[in-house]
Amino acid sequence: MNNNKKTNLLTKTLAWLSIAIGGTVCIIATVFVMSVINAFVFSAVWNWYVVPFFHQPPLPLVTAFGIGLLFATLRGWQSFEKHKSNTNISEAIATVLVFPAVILLMGWIGTWFV
Repeated sequence: MNNNKKTNLLTKTLAWLSIAIGGTVCIIATVFVMSVINAFVFSAVWNWYVVPFFHQPPLPLVTAFGIGLLFATLRGWQSFEKHKSNTNISEAIATVLVFPAVILLMGWIGTWFV
């Protein structure tokens, strides 16, 4: 009986650990994908407006990704702390998916007039 309790405890611990590791990997992957999407939007808008008007070099995706990381580092946890207690899933989806898409669409439409 004692051996059965140990096996049961080990099974529960491994299940909890796999959920924790899986959740962490999921969060890291999501943050990475969203950072790449934001870098793509930043690079596209830069290349549409800054390159032709200010005669600057085009901004590669990797550079835009690095600049995004720099801004995130400078902003720090302030934005996260402000929104973590009252953010639901629909607001989070709107922030990370809809906002970059709207910015990209508005920038693309703006290129029709320049």
